[in-house]
Amino acid sequence: MDEPFGSLDAQTRETMQEELTGSGAYGEDDRLVTHDIDEAVYLGDRVVDLSARPARVREEVPDRAAAAAGRRRAEVDAFLECRNRIWT
Repeated sequence: MDEPFGSLDAQTRETMQEELTGSGAYGEDDRLVTHDIDEAVYLGDRVVDLSARPARVREEVPDRAAAAAGRRRAEVDAFLECRNRIWT
């Protein structure tokens, strides 16, 4: 999927992200392209950071937030760690 929520307002985007993750429709082999780091970390099991043209893989970051699911504080810490690593 290429920027599937890019043109949505913030509330609708969040609703659609929750629908996608809760529906089971988003599978292991699916790919999501986005420029939104928070969206990538929230929806992904791993995040692949690409360079500018020509696009090359700069880094592949495993998303440990999924592994911490159900433990709220661990989820938040893992999310922020992954987000900050990608941002820098």
